[in-house]
Amino acid sequence: MAFADQFITNLAESGVDVTNLDTTSIPDSGVVLSNLKSARFFMSDQGPLDPDVRDGFDEGNLEERVCSILADPTINAAPEIPTILDALDGTTGKVSDLLTIAEDCAQRADANGGGNV
Repeated sequence: MAFADQFITNLAESGVDVTNLDTTSIPDSGVVLSNLKSARFFMSDQGPLDPDVRDGFDEGNLEERVCSILADPTINAAPEIPTILDALDGTTGKVSDLLTIAEDCAQRADANGGGNV
């Protein structure tokens, strides 16, 4: 199974709404993993956000769709995976938790399906 197929399967099994994801919208594993790592850094204690802003942003996905903001060119935390971030927005949870889930799914898909789409 190719990376994109396995990644989408892993996300679905983890409770992420993958309704609008298809294999053509998933970059190769290296791009996905590096963008998720960048987004997680952005949301971490070492990232650029003030702690109060970060906490508010992290909790924001419980009420609004905020994961996809990480792909915005002005934020530029994960510009190459907008469809994946949009799928995370369709799932209830903290941004940091959803990014961790997505990264775990990508790592497992990479290990099982290789880096090709």
